Amino acid sequence: MIILNEKICQVKIVSRKPCGRPIYREEKCIFHLPNKDKKEKEIFEKEFCKEFDRMEKSNSILELNFDNFIFQDYICFKNHTFNKPLSLSCAEFSKCADFTEAKFKYRADFSSAKFNGRADFTNAQFNDVADFNVAIFNDNADFMVAEFKNEAIFESAEFNKIALFTQAQFNNEAGFSYVQFNDEAIFRWTQFNGEANFFDSEFRGKVLFGSEFTPILNNKYPINFQYCKFYKPQDVRFQYFNLSNVSFLYTDVTEVEFINEVWGKKKGKIKGRIIVVDESRIMKDENITYDAVAQLYRRLRRNYEDNYRFAEAGDFFIGEMEMRRLDVTARFKNENIRKIELWLNRNVFSLLGIYKFFSLYGESYIRPAICAFIVIILYPLLIHWHNASPINFEDFLSIDIIRSLASFFQMDSTYIPERIIGIPILALLLIALKRKFERKR
Repeated sequence: MIILNEKICQVKIVSRKPCGRPIYREEKCIFHLPNKDKKEKEIFEKEFCKEFDRMEKSNSILELNFDNFIFQDYICFKNHTFNKPLSLSCAEFSKCADFTEAKFKYRADFSSAKFNGRADFTNAQFNDVADFNVAIFNDNADFMVAEFKNEAIFESAEFNKIALFTQAQFNNEAGFSYVQFNDEAIFRWTQFNGEANFFDSEFRGKVLFGSEFTPILNNKYPINFQYCKFYKPQDVRFQYFNLSNVSFLYTDVTEVEFINEVWGKKKGKIKGRIIVVDESRIMKDENITYDAVAQLYRRLRRNYEDNYRFAEAGDFFIGEMEMRRLDVTARFKNENIRKIELWLNRNVFSLLGIYKFFSLYGESYIRPAICAFIVIILYPLLIHWHNASPINFEDFLSIDIIRSLASFFQMDSTYIPERIIGIPILALLLIALKRKFERKR
């Protein structure tokens, strides 16, 4: 290396220690020197190969530390196996950084790195933590078929071109909080075998989670899309994706496209309604409230209604109403008394509770029909019981039931109380039938 000055480079590395290498120009060593000319680029390439080889072979050097290095030409580590921890924190890659099929046996630190050319990690294998925290990708970022065996950290990263995670496999936590996806974000056939967190991330282009034609991926671990922003929701698609453990709380999914997806089901029911995972977490997480979950159900209902998927929309409407019914308070502090008070406030002293009991919030025409049948049969029986008069089966069918039917349907005044009882039941029946027929248009 040509040394113009015997002073050492003071550029700080992650450990906050100065680089310590001889200065080449502008009080920086050749590795930290920006704006290299053609000759300096050649020197950099030659010296970097020597430095890399020296650090790899030295038993006294425990980490391959290239923090703040400026790579102005194409850099290739294709098929390379890194047998020591690697740190390229705050490094800058002006052209393509090729880590295709590279194997990182220990921690790989790319935090705050800047990729101005393509970042290619196709089929790379990360056996330890992969840290891309606050990294900037100004060209395509390719993590196709990459495998992350330990924690993957992309928090606050910025993808300004296509972010491609097709067939990537995350076997531990995947952190994508506060990430900016300014172009396409493709997670096709991506497998999350640990918790994935996209909290407060921004998606400004096309988004795909899942696949177009394969069976639904079994992503059974929590995936968090809370507070996310989809700037082009019509280009956001969750297809063949398991959403039973996915949270969209505080995220507007009104125009997001859901295709062949799977939601969770309410437990303890023969045919349970569709539920979002946040419903089961109320009271367990202080950030999850009945009102917030009701808002999510409302947004999903509008989405599915706009796409003529009325069966699922009905389930989301029931979920929304359930959250409103359950959102009550209790005055008593004693736990047992408090439970009784909450039950009464939710089911007895609640119009929504009564609305649910008689018609499942207008989604069931069977419930008011059953109530009508019971009233029509029971009312004349009560009249006979009250008058202590014997029941003649033929007269009961031909006279009493006919009168009861006519009174219930407001066509006769024989049984005035039954007419009064029939009004709300008929109204609930008509509301439910109206919804069913409107949705079939």
